[in-house]
Amino acid sequence: MKRSAIIIFSTVILLAALVTGGLYWRWVNSPRYALQQMVLAIQAKDMDKLFKYVDLQEIVTNMVQASGKDLFPPEDKDMDEWDRLGRRLGQKVAKFLLPRLLEKFDQQIKKAVEQYLLDLSQGEVLALAAAVTTAEIDTRGDLAEVKLLDPKTGEQFRFLMRRNPATKEWRIVSIRYEDLKRLLKRELL
Repeated sequence: MKRSAIIIFSTVILLAALVTGGLYWRWVNSPRYALQQMVLAIQAKDMDKLFKYVDLQEIVTNMVQASGKDLFPPEDKDMDEWDRLGRRLGQKVAKFLLPRLLEKFDQQIKKAVEQYLLDLSQGEVLALAAAVTTAEIDTRGDLAEVKLLDPKTGEQFRFLMRRNPATKEWRIVSIRYEDLKRLLKRELL
């Protein structure tokens, strides 16, 4: 009788350990875990750890593509062929040069983001932690769309995360242009 009790007890312990390990592995490889690690990095003012979860170059590239409609308003019906040709040429030059220009300013962009995050008050960091905890995350394979909700205004801040297949870490790769534009207007103006 003692032996069967030991076997049953050992089996239950082993199954509990396997389930716990599986749940822990799933948690550590989730987008929410990456978001919470970012908030912890901001709280600790560890910007190197934060930028481990943020792909600034890809964000800037996606931002340039999304902002194209602001840079190039729709063509006017009264434009002649020369104006249309000039506009198309300008668009092609801008699409070619803008990413290279932003590459040159990569360090300045990183420093500006760091300074903004370092200047956040403790209350703002706690609000960010709460927003991350309640974030709506729609995961589809190696992509996750994240929606953070501002409790004061009810506005959404949406961005896209991608999992690196090799390291299994999630990184922010794209920020919704309209949401960032609204945030910058509110914070800078």
